Amino acid sequence: MRYLIILVAVGVLAGCTHTTYLKHPDTGETVQCGPYRTGGLGADANTAREIKCVSDFQRMGYVRQSD
Repeated sequence: MRYLIILVAVGVLAGCTHTTYLKHPDTGETVQCGPYRTGGLGADANTAREIKCVSDFQRMGYVRQSD
């Protein structure tokens, strides 16, 4: 139980997202969204920033690259 509490605490305090790469099919230009790091309880805000970044680039014609 102690291990689980520590694991959850580290995840909450880390508050970072992964990096998402997108590529424009016509120009071949690659861009990245993230990682966004904020201490404390910023995981939700970081996820929202990443989602907005990805959707902004997708509106410009970029497509998400596989991980």
